[in-house]
Amino acid sequence: MVVGCQRSGTTLLGQMLGAHPDAMLVDEDEGAYRIVDAIRTGQPVAGLLDELLPVAARKYSDDRGAQARPRSIVLKAPNATFHVEELRRSALPLRFVFPVRDVREVVSSMLAIPVPMVANQRRRMAAEPHLAERFRADIEQLDDPGLSDAARCGIVWRTKTGLYRDFVAAPMEALLVRYDELVANPADWMRRLQQHAGLAPSDVRHHEVMRGQAIGRTQRGRAVDGSSRRLWREALDERDLQDLRGIAGPLMEELGMAW
Repeated sequence: MVVGCQRSGTTLLGQMLGAHPDAMLVDEDEGAYRIVDAIRTGQPVAGLLDELLPVAARKYSDDRGAQARPRSIVLKAPNATFHVEELRRSALPLRFVFPVRDVREVVSSMLAIPVPMVANQRRRMAAEPHLAERFRADIEQLDDPGLSDAARCGIVWRTKTGLYRDFVAAPMEALLVRYDELVANPADWMRRLQQHAGLAPSDVRHHEVMRGQAIGRTQRGRAVDGSSRRLWREALDERDLQDLRGIAGPLMEELGMAW
């Protein structure tokens, strides 16, 4: 399961893992959260997979849809990050991947997407009792009318990315993936991802077997590249950067990301 903050590489990681011949990616708009809800509430998932896998198979250019159920199901589900407590208690053999990315890149990407992302994330945080209490101050900040849109996105990044601590700890032991390292050396990271997921080594790449557009306007046929990095320089002004440094600077430092 790929969790973490939106716009941090969740789509790319889902596609890299989902390209494996023994796996199939179920994306957010293909029913991933229906499966997540079944997992976290202890409901059976077999019937859901029979329903949803043929839909997910349509994005593949090979005959994956005609094959028997794949050995591994990859769920690209960043909003499942808020269900950490329930996922921790699941008896299923779940494995997690958690990408982290420079707050400036994430915020500029959030601002470019015509989706009420901050409102959506605030609602999800407030709906989880343990998170509503844990992040009460963050939720109150998001309600401050004086905050800029960039600052609000930065608070979402800090809250959601900070949950990496819960996911990398036992028993979940998520693989932490730094986006800049991923795009700099995708072949090496592909091997690490496959090993973490318990998949046999494979050189198949997502842009060779997937087609169409993923949620968030990502072209599935596009190979891994770092062209989206540093675009924040054109999207954020000095006030935005000052606000983000105050909001996210300590977590950036904790993650080993240079400001």
